[in-house]
Amino acid sequence: YVRDNPKLEFTQEHYDFCKEMLTQVLKTSYNPLKKKIVAAEAFFELNMNDKGFQYKYKNHVDGSPKEGNLMVRGIIDLVTELDEDTIEIVDYKTGQRKDWNTGKKKQLDDFYKDTALNTYDLAAQRLFPQYKNRIITLIYIRDGGPYSISMDSRHNKAAIDTLRKSYRNILFDENVERLKDQPNSNSYYKCNKMCS
Repeated sequence: YVRDNPKLEFTQEHYDFCKEMLTQVLKTSYNPLKKKIVAAEAFFELNMNDKGFQYKYKNHVDGSPKEGNLMVRGIIDLVTELDEDTIEIVDYKTGQRKDWNTGKKKQLDDFYKDTALNTYDLAAQRLFPQYKNRIITLIYIRDGGPYSISMDSRHNKAAIDTLRKSYRNILFDENVERLKDQPNSNSYYKCNKMCS
């Protein structure tokens, strides 16, 4: 965040918060120092060659044609090896176990439908094809600890379908419903802090 926000200043409160979160994780069985680490802060960039992810437009500056496939990028906090066939994708969370959009407490079924987690799984399958089993664990450091789900190829199809649907909505929906315009938008953290 500092690179993207050069004016961002860290206070003692920020430092203390980070130290407390780190201390909490190190006390658990998810202490990365006790794991076989495959990758930390694993950057991924998926070229979505699947049907429905193509784009074609004219550059607004010089009118030159541009075409290609959507790229999906992200960073996975931690990938560890559980055994020779199984990796665990770990995502650390310092906030509450809530859907920030609805405010509802997330349950295990919600994790299976989560676009980000499905995208992490898709990325892990492509980045680490030597592992046939994948487990995703979200560690809510201050709100209930770890929650784990196992993923398979059915979830990859769902992830691709969800990404395709979102991409198509961005491309073609001229009347996007914005959260900040909804009546209860004041309850949405991201609307209060990030929307202009």
